[in-house]
Amino acid sequence: MTINRTTLLDLPLPVTGTESGVWGDITNNGFTQYVDIAIAGRNALTSSDFTAGALTLSLTEGDASATNIAATSAQYGTLFVSSLAANSTITAPSSNRAYRVVNADATYTLTVKASGQTGVTLSPGQTAVVAFNGTDYVFVGMVGAGTVTNEAIARFDGTTGKLVQNSSVTISDAGAVVAPQAGSVIPFYFDNQAAFPSASTYHGAVAHSHADGAMYFAHGGSWVKLLNVGVVSGVTQLDVDNLRLDDNTLSSTNSNGNITLAPNGTGRVEVSGTSSNAGGINFYEDTDNGTNKVLLTVPADIASDATATIPATTTTLAGLAVAQTFSVSQRGTVTTDNDGSFDMNATNNFLCTPTGGFALTFTNITAGQSGNIILVNGSNYAITAAAATKVASTTLATISATGTYWLSYFSPDGTNVYVANTGALA
Repeated sequence: MTINRTTLLDLPLPVTGTESGVWGDITNNGFTQYVDIAIAGRNALTSSDFTAGALTLSLTEGDASATNIAATSAQYGTLFVSSLAANSTITAPSSNRAYRVVNADATYTLTVKASGQTGVTLSPGQTAVVAFNGTDYVFVGMVGAGTVTNEAIARFDGTTGKLVQNSSVTISDAGAVVAPQAGSVIPFYFDNQAAFPSASTYHGAVAHSHADGAMYFAHGGSWVKLLNVGVVSGVTQLDVDNLRLDDNTLSSTNSNGNITLAPNGTGRVEVSGTSSNAGGINFYEDTDNGTNKVLLTVPADIASDATATIPATTTTLAGLAVAQTFSVSQRGTVTTDNDGSFDMNATNNFLCTPTGGFALTFTNITAGQSGNIILVNGSNYAITAAAATKVASTTLATISATGTYWLSYFSPDGTNVYVANTGALA
């Protein structure tokens, strides 16, 4: 019995004049059946056909008695794999052949390779055509993912240009693009605004003008410039919620709207000065009446920080340069000064209970200041007067006697102080 074999599919080549009486069985079992599985045959493999996740295919031969086709036969045209128990590998013969491979398993991968090589791997649910390239098995054409997201953008996996993966980015039939939250780099670069597309056609688009160093968005048929947080230029009016900044004016755009300046913690609202003007705030009259204003400011030079406290009740503040009619009591602090020298910067009114004689004296004399002194002379202490204190000699004699006296004083010129007295009141 003499039979030769083909190189790739191992089909029988009976030698002329041999195989008498069995030619039909050899042809059916060794040729016809093998051509059938090579063209249309499907080798249905499950985990039971693998040993520790591995299966090696080899060429089998039909003879006069049987086809000898098995799960390990390498001549099948299609390898259909399902119900795997782990990621699995098929090692196929290192000879020119191609397979249609279906990994129908929903969980595990399937690798097809030549002996000693790495081969190609199919993800769960993936289908591909693989072929031997002289060294190893490779994908033929592009291979799609096993399962995909409807309307997803396909993307390449690796650098072979053959594997196409599913993507989380989708494009609807209407052209709407939806992408997940991720650090994306999408340049919107144009040389200048003249290169921008139509703002009407692409309403809502964004574009960067390199010449202007700015971003724009398309709205209402125009390209609208976006603000630069660091530098705001070329903006003539800025609206933020109910506030409007226009030129040097900050105004409220809602009806009867307030503008609130709210510092944080111990912070304060500060009005800075310039090299030629102290800080100040102008309060304007009703616009129906004109543009007159009142300036609230500080002196150009102050020795140290000071605090001006506004009254806690509703009131009208008195002006120094206008006539005033006070509707409630006004009081001056009474300062105790027992040495007979009265500092007019301290207060207007004094209480003096000396323990010995003294010269009636005033310091820091201020023109226009007047006030009162209650003098309690407890033991006929002699009272005299300083040169700038103008008082009648009879007054000095009177107040040098034991008693309580009310002295009134007034400085008309900032140099001298004139003093009058009552008699002893107690």
